[in-house]
Amino acid sequence: MSRRFHISVTVILSVLFLALIAVFWQSYARFGEACKDFGLSVAYYVCELFGIDYSFTPTVTEYSHVLQWEILLPADFDAFTASAGEYFSLLIDGENFSGYWAAVCDVMLVVAKVIAGAALLHCFDTCRIPYVQARQYKTQQRHGAATGIQGNFKVHLSTRQACRAILPRFPAGA
Repeated sequence: MSRRFHISVTVILSVLFLALIAVFWQSYARFGEACKDFGLSVAYYVCELFGIDYSFTPTVTEYSHVLQWEILLPADFDAFTASAGEYFSLLIDGENFSGYWAAVCDVMLVVAKVIAGAALLHCFDTCRIPYVQARQYKTQQRHGAATGIQGNFKVHLSTRQACRAILPRFPAGA
């Protein structure tokens, strides 16, 4: 690859990275905050395990200072149980249940059509290949190649005779 290509790919990736920072700056700030919370938690557990004195508190249980959402999570257990009860009553609603299974059935219908189409195509190929081979055997039969006799003689066989010559022999009871 040329040097010009590598330079243009580097420039494009750099511009895209800067554009992502400009558009999604809160996610990068929240990632930094999460790393700080993780570091403070690890330091807290190490200090607790080895009996080291510390003067900081882990900030994992605090709300994010970057994302200021008032209605994100309930603040106490009673509000949580009320919200969880409302959520599960909506989740187990009959309309949701029937809508979910209708969507599953739609997907399964598409999958069944694809499988049926593949099975039909396989059956078509399975039935077509011996016929094509029989036609080729019938028209391109060369005698004398195994014995060293020169010549290209065509034998005019019927399609049934050619199929008998190509297809394997099965016992009479099969």
